[in-house]
Amino acid sequence: MQCLAAQAFGELNNLFVCNVPEFGPRFALMREFLGGKGQMKAKFGAFLAVLTVSLLVVAPNAVADPIAISFNVTGSFASGSGTVITDSSLLAPNSFTLDSGELEGFNLALTGIPGGGPASTSFDQADLGPTLEWAFQTDGGGNIIDLNFFMRDGGVNADGYSIEGYAPLHFDLCSGTAVPDACSADTLDSLATTITSVEDVGVTTPEPASLLLLGSGLAGMILRRRKT
Repeated sequence: MQCLAAQAFGELNNLFVCNVPEFGPRFALMREFLGGKGQMKAKFGAFLAVLTVSLLVVAPNAVADPIAISFNVTGSFASGSGTVITDSSLLAPNSFTLDSGELEGFNLALTGIPGGGPASTSFDQADLGPTLEWAFQTDGGGNIIDLNFFMRDGGVNADGYSIEGYAPLHFDLCSGTAVPDACSADTLDSLATTITSVEDVGVTTPEPASLLLLGSGLAGMILRRRKT
């Protein structure tokens, strides 16, 4: 609450201490420059406050170092491939997460589906439902030992299929809905997942403190130009 109050009243010193204390010394010169500038100080302070609030709300949800994990899936009948977008920090040894916020992208395409329904289908992140249930785990060497997805909330994709993980790197393809670790009705196939590649996506999103520094610098340049 003290941090929010600092933002509301433009107390930039407290704001920086609350949110990015490690950058406090870097703003010393800026605070000295702003001292005693009257109306311009107020405008600049308000601009920085709005900028900071926006970055702190949006930036924490961004992936700092995104990677694309590609995989193949193979069953007795069906097969396919897919991709997951997540953060490279999950590749650390003995990493484990069920956090939906870590799943930034997902797609899976399957062909050769038995049962008389559509022989091909696809899944995307929206098909995993509002809870975005998934699992990811690495071993002590940073090798991926689990990558799984769950549609146990009762949802199905556009073709009426669902998927449900039941063991590390294994999931069922269901006709209709799924329940935890199984299909509600017909299990069309059981598929095993094989990781094929892990690649840097190549677009790094700056973290909040870096964005704040950049925004402050641009605002300072604008202020100086207006004075001249």
